[in-house]
Amino acid sequence: MKYCLGIGVLLLSNTLSAKNVYVSKEGKDNNPGSIQKPMLTVAKAIKRLKGGDTCFIAEGVYHRPINLNHLSFHGQKPLVISSMPGQKVVFDGTMPVEGKWQKVKGNTYRLKVKKPVSQLFRDDKMLLVARWPNASFEDGSFWDMKATWRHQGPASTFGTLHDQRPVAADYKKSTDEGASAFGIRKGVNMESLADTHIDFTGAIAVLNIGSWLSWAQPVVKHQAGSNVFQYSKDFSRGKKSLPDGPKFLRNQKFFNAKKKQGHYYMIGKMALDQDNEWFYDKKERAVYVVVPEGKHPKDFNYKGKVNDYLIEGVEVDNVTVKSIDFFGGTFSFNRSKNITIDDCRFDYPSYHKLVLGILDEPKVSKFDYPKKELSLDQQMKTNNAVTNCVFAYADGPGMYVMGRGDRVENCNFHDLDWTCLGSGGSGSLNFSSAEEFTFRYNTVHTGGNSEGVRVGRRSLIEYNHIYNLSLMQHDGSGINVGVAAINGSIIRFNWVHDMKKSGIRFDSSGYQTPLVNWGENGSVINNVVWSTGSIKCKGDKHIVLNNTVYNTLSGLNDIGVPRVLMMGSNNNKSIIKNNVAPYIGGHFNIKKKYPCPGDTANNWQGDVYQYLRNADNHDFRPNSTWAKRWKEPTGAYDSDPAKFWIPGYRGKLSMTPVPKNHAKNVDSNLDLFWSPARHAKTYRVYLSENKNKLGKRSVLLQESALCYAHPKAITPSKTYYWRVDVIDQKGAVQEGKVWEFGGVKSVKHPEYKSYGKPSFKYRKHLDLPKEVTKLGFSAEKITKLTKVYNTFWCQYENDKWLKETQNMLKQKGLSSYKVKKLNRFKTEVFAEASDFLLDNSTTILSSRELDMLNRSLHRNDR
Repeated sequence: MKYCLGIGVLLLSNTLSAKNVYVSKEGKDNNPGSIQKPMLTVAKAIKRLKGGDTCFIAEGVYHRPINLNHLSFHGQKPLVISSMPGQKVVFDGTMPVEGKWQKVKGNTYRLKVKKPVSQLFRDDKMLLVARWPNASFEDGSFWDMKATWRHQGPASTFGTLHDQRPVAADYKKSTDEGASAFGIRKGVNMESLADTHIDFTGAIAVLNIGSWLSWAQPVVKHQAGSNVFQYSKDFSRGKKSLPDGPKFLRNQKFFNAKKKQGHYYMIGKMALDQDNEWFYDKKERAVYVVVPEGKHPKDFNYKGKVNDYLIEGVEVDNVTVKSIDFFGGTFSFNRSKNITIDDCRFDYPSYHKLVLGILDEPKVSKFDYPKKELSLDQQMKTNNAVTNCVFAYADGPGMYVMGRGDRVENCNFHDLDWTCLGSGGSGSLNFSSAEEFTFRYNTVHTGGNSEGVRVGRRSLIEYNHIYNLSLMQHDGSGINVGVAAINGSIIRFNWVHDMKKSGIRFDSSGYQTPLVNWGENGSVINNVVWSTGSIKCKGDKHIVLNNTVYNTLSGLNDIGVPRVLMMGSNNNKSIIKNNVAPYIGGHFNIKKKYPCPGDTANNWQGDVYQYLRNADNHDFRPNSTWAKRWKEPTGAYDSDPAKFWIPGYRGKLSMTPVPKNHAKNVDSNLDLFWSPARHAKTYRVYLSENKNKLGKRSVLLQESALCYAHPKAITPSKTYYWRVDVIDQKGAVQEGKVWEFGGVKSVKHPEYKSYGKPSFKYRKHLDLPKEVTKLGFSAEKITKLTKVYNTFWCQYENDKWLKETQNMLKQKGLSSYKVKKLNRFKTEVFAEASDFLLDNSTTILSSRELDMLNRSLHRNDR
């Protein structure tokens, strides 16, 4: 094209003092890099620049990957790589797939290509790799596991899978923490493997057979008409040798326990049968496609992915990449610091290579600083940042970060990690290896990995809007914090909702064994969690404060702070205060009726819909009745509209209206809220019963910098339309989207019922410690003290932990490490039992006797 740099760019050139070099698709690398004579490639252009300079790129689609290896501007201003203002620049990781198509049969065509293609697009939309059962992004079935995956039948063993139609699991009938409450619709996914009459030998089976773990394995044996197939047990990947499979799957107890959660689907050319599918045949070096009836491949624009990374570098320092669109590829920086990716869009940034026979996790957007080097210098910060970006349709984690002091802020992530080929310590967003990481004002929705946002050490996770995750695996959570990451991590001011898994979770390891590991000193503050599997905080010494939780999966405490040691949890020293939820308890399972441990006060438990102003429409403030009753702020919101916060990505227009769009059953005395726009100075708010009047002065409700407004008179039965226009710093007006609310609709809320008071079945397990019996108390008092002491062991399944611990210590060949760990843990629990005895003996012993007991029990503390 004849490139046009425009008056705006000329002005830019004349006003900026730093040096600029310009790049255009029509330039030449021996040009000086001026506006009039731009260069051709970024790689050549940046060699002429220093810190503080900018490489401007003219409009166009660029296919050549950029390597920034060893480009460092440490101690200087950052080098900037940017599109021209107002011009669209695309870094594209694909190549055209064109030529002479051959008809195979029906609407199926074949084309030989020069390079292997791992992902195919038709008119810039991704086609699905040929699969069975079929799926589609368009009708939403792609993300419906029960509709588009098949189930692992009960006769299955490791290496051999028996096909079965998926069945619905239910928390009501299962205490398995990883159980899914997914349902399956009548008449859906009825075709069995045998019904296909296809021999799938040589296909790739995508297998979710490890609950939170998935793999892709070759099908080594199958016959058409059979419901049984065998997949390879060799799970070796690259340098990692697993010829006999992962230890999880070789563990028969684990495999059988998780068998009912197993699901799979097939990928292969033999499954090619609908027009949104394609396949690449390695042997033929050919692409196969199916086109709509009456069409030919030449009627479309096909292109295939050939590059993973479009900008990358090792040991890069102080570089900013901004205002560039990425298609079919992304970024990768290793051992790099002070990198900023700003205002970029990433469409289809990462994808698996199963059609090429590569079974590894996809190459994803990442910052990767070696963990060993970070540990050697505890003061070093990598300070990488991704801000104001959109990541859409990324298979594999939407992003991976290993570093210290990095941040991801104001980004929108959606449609992530549907194949889930990671390690199990991954997530739809994988920040588990990041330290002192900040994740703020992001929206994350629609992802497959069991873990949604996986958090690293001492992280700050705040003001994020997270929903519809954990769709293609079991177990999991919207925000998940592993054992090693809990200490110092803060999860606050987030919305997490509409998921079949936990909303927020502090995790543990060694579940249901005496060798449990848990984390301590985590904070969960001012979050709103609804229509999920609840907040679950394993561990101890946590702060669980001012959260609002409701409508969780049936059978669960809305806030579960377990005291059950075998679950990897204690929480005896946790603080659980000022929360609003129907049920808060010392176990996940509400029917256990275990009371909440720790320091608890001012928690509101009951029918949350009676407490909040309008939970259905996202006004989470306390209603006027309860706002007056509570002296301390309780729940995630204050009643003051000026303090109302809306989490998530902030775009060019206002988003996330409250009441929500199409809201019914609004209050007559409602307030209108919306999320701030990124560059807004003020907002014009229009409200009318007539949609066509919006924008007219007569229906202008308010013009101000506030992000809320209060209509004078609302009739809830009527329908109202409203719009928020954004006025930026220069006075330019951007028209907002039209939202509506009003009308009455019958809504059935979950019924609140009391499960009664907790009760523990008493029996004697242990005699009093010798330190107590030697104090010379009367026989009557010894009897009472013995009951108090054993009450501790009867509560929270402490007796089960004690029995399992004693049995394990008797095992022959137990490693010295495990013996030491068990004995240390045992000492801590017995000390807790002693404290329990002391705290509950005030009505049995005199002050002098209590002092004697205290000194005797804590003699070794001095």
